[in-house]
Amino acid sequence: MELLRRVPRTVFHPPPEVDSALIRLRRLPRPRISSPPEAFEAVLRVLFGARRKTIRRALMALVPREEVDALLRELGLDPQLRGEVLDIPQLDRLARALRAREVV
Repeated sequence: MELLRRVPRTVFHPPPEVDSALIRLRRLPRPRISSPPEAFEAVLRVLFGARRKTIRRALMALVPREEVDALLRELGLDPQLRGEVLDIPQLDRLARALRAREVV
């Protein structure tokens, strides 16, 4: 991403309460995830749809508690974390593991 210029709120009518910016986005040479996009999106929906819940609790909407515990142990993820603290590689590994179990 490249910032091209800032756009002040005064150029809009009616003026918004925030300033804007014009940016340039460039495609990455290769995707940052290796899981199927629909599996990755499903994991995001589950984790971010339950923002105040731990990942353990959120994933229990998809699989039984025992499976969730085993999965998180296998992936080395703390079950008490919240979804918003996971980075993209962790989310990708979680999506691949759930896809392998035919959950998402």
